[in-house]
Amino acid sequence: MNPSVRCAIAAQKLKRPTPASTEEPPASTEEPPASTEEPPASAEEPPPQKKQRTGFEPGESCLGNFKALGDWDEAVVVGANADGTYTLEYTDEGLLEENVPPSCVRTAAGDAAAEDEAAPPAEVFHLNESCMANFRGLGDWDEAVVVGVNPDGTYTVEYTDEGLVEQNVPADRMMRSGGGDAMSLAMQQGWQEDAQDDNDVTKVATTAALGAGEDDAEEEEEEEEDDDESDEEDGDPNAAFFPRKRWEGPREGCVFKLGDTGLGYYRDVDAVRAYEEEQRALMHISAPTLANWLFELLQEPPSLKKADRFMRLFHLERLRVKALGGGGGGGGVGGAGTPPLFESLLHWFGAYRTLLAQRLSHTQLQVTQRVVLEPQQSVRLGMHHVTFSIDWVQVAGCSVEPLSLALLRKMGMAERRPKRMLMVVMFKAERNQIIDMWVELDKEGLGNKKDLCLDDVLLSDAFDRCLTTVRKSGAIGELDPQFHNYWHLPVIGM
Repeated sequence: MNPSVRCAIAAQKLKRPTPASTEEPPASTEEPPASTEEPPASAEEPPPQKKQRTGFEPGESCLGNFKALGDWDEAVVVGANADGTYTLEYTDEGLLEENVPPSCVRTAAGDAAAEDEAAPPAEVFHLNESCMANFRGLGDWDEAVVVGVNPDGTYTVEYTDEGLVEQNVPADRMMRSGGGDAMSLAMQQGWQEDAQDDNDVTKVATTAALGAGEDDAEEEEEEEEDDDESDEEDGDPNAAFFPRKRWEGPREGCVFKLGDTGLGYYRDVDAVRAYEEEQRALMHISAPTLANWLFELLQEPPSLKKADRFMRLFHLERLRVKALGGGGGGGGVGGAGTPPLFESLLHWFGAYRTLLAQRLSHTQLQVTQRVVLEPQQSVRLGMHHVTFSIDWVQVAGCSVEPLSLALLRKMGMAERRPKRMLMVVMFKAERNQIIDMWVELDKEGLGNKKDLCLDDVLLSDAFDRCLTTVRKSGAIGELDPQFHNYWHLPVIGM
């Protein structure tokens, strides 16, 4: 298969939030009209819907929507089923797709022209006009003001809340204020309070950058003088109070406030601990990092410290361990789907206690490939930095590994453990802890392929099931997968 075609299919698969999403017409690339008159306030009529043809015969050329992901490619009907579905062969990629619904098949002739006719004309914006703009095309729609109109039809906009300026913004990433879709407005309202908290800091930084000059030089001289004074005033490092004219950043063992002695740093152990916890909460520890710590801990000798560190990697109150592809949302949300692989948290703890009492080598339990997924919009939807790690794991010579034992028990093969097992394990991390795990057998054997690449993973059935689970767990927007093949990394000491 042509590598560029496979990359295109993989990219289309990741950009779609859900398989059932309706295809949107592409944004027009036509030059905006030369007229400077304001467009009418009334809403434009929606573009005409294309008529869907029904009934295709074997051997007929058509366009197929591969796995309902919105990627329409040339195909040939190689079979028409009794239930109204079709079997398509995609001519460029050489792929065969069965049970394709009629909604994913359309005629090949005249579709490009129909799409061009249905595409709405680009909006025209004017200088100093308020609008909503999609910052860098990331799906983040914020209030902005047009501060420049370029000859090529693009614009320079200033985001009013953040004080940021973005140049060369095309019209398809802008819309009239109040004309955004429901998702964009919901996102804006959902994080408006957080953005307001950061507003003052951003404005101060912007003002400082614009006002560079003699005032800045004078302020720097004053700061140097204050720093010199601070060094002289410190005196006894164990003093209970250090006078200061302004905040100079965190100081170990102290809190900055206006107290009985004056303005400055006071000894306050409780405040320091609270500050450290606050800074720790701001750290973003991703799912692959937590998974790395998990596997590294298992290679350490047994100890109570090892068990404590292992348990702190998980959010035990929300932790759920399920078979992959069983449906149901993450984060402990119940519902129909595959039951958990462990009967209770105590059952899970007991299984891992046996494993923690041993010291495993890297050959007994190792990750051979990994895909990292990090939804771009997770923070703004209040999900607090959600990340996913999809690991291809090889278990050999370890008879007490809990996940593989739970899978065998679910399959009725608890007493017939093979010498080596290949698994696909997906971790979900939120607030710096693992809150969900999914696992299944690596039936495709991808974990053994030393020449595996990202395109092979994205086209696999295992990744399709992982992607479906990730979407059901609340991830939206582009995922930007990062692939790592650990077969190519040398092991220290080997």
